Amino acid sequence: MSIDVFAWAQAGMVSRAQALSLLSKGQVRWLLERGRWQVIHPGVYQTHTGPLTYQARAWAALLHYGPGAALALDSAAYLLGIESREPALVHVDVPEPVRRDAVSGVIVRRRRRLATVRRQ
Repeated sequence: MSIDVFAWAQAGMVSRAQALSLLSKGQVRWLLERGRWQVIHPGVYQTHTGPLTYQARAWAALLHYGPGAALALDSAAYLLGIESREPALVHVDVPEPVRRDAVSGVIVRRRRRLATVRRQ
């Protein structure tokens, strides 16, 4: 498997853990220092230099908040094609115990119960 498999499935985003499962720390550092990858959130990288799409911003938020995080409200509706206007912010619901630093452009709601549906 290559890092491109993760990136392709996640709108060009990869987590640090995903990157280090396939690349060395030195390789990741080299990609960041040369500007081939960009840091979007702590531990989340954009693997190309193109524009940051809404889908990429959504993936970056999900990767930052980790397993159990799910798109919510307008963000989910937009990416499912229910809402036609791109939301200004990414809305994410996370299980209550999840604690991560807040990041710009993302609204987070902690939920005691969080039922999710996975869509591609």
